[in-house]
Amino acid sequence: MPRFIVSLVLLLASILGAVLFEGGNPLGYVGPSALMVELLVPLFAMLAVWRLAEIGRAFADAFSKKPDSASRARSARIWDFTEKICYTAGVIGLILGFVLVLGRIASDVSALGRALAICFLAPLYGVLLGIVCRILRARVTQ
Repeated sequence: MPRFIVSLVLLLASILGAVLFEGGNPLGYVGPSALMVELLVPLFAMLAVWRLAEIGRAFADAFSKKPDSASRARSARIWDFTEKICYTAGVIGLILGFVLVLGRIASDVSALGRALAICFLAPLYGVLLGIVCRILRARVTQ
């Protein structure tokens, strides 16, 4: 578990470093609505397929030293499914953002650049969470 947390922190730090290196504002990458879509859509999709106890077991298996083979296979399927749903939720967030941008385009053209930038936060979050799910799946299968 400590190795996972350290790696995750280093992953985020490298992204933050790239943003800062290019002179960007890290707060520009914070989007509560995109984060809400990216967290809740995969959660509800997981709950539609698996019981909460099975999802909890998938987390436990990802950090267990020796999960049993039946539990390991189910946990790998859960993480594979969740990874794909994270990517899909990113696309959903992008489409929702574009709909909002296009709905407001006539009223305030000056804010168009910022609104378009916000549209891409959900796919960014989706890819980052997809990477986390892929890492968790690899931890279960190896």
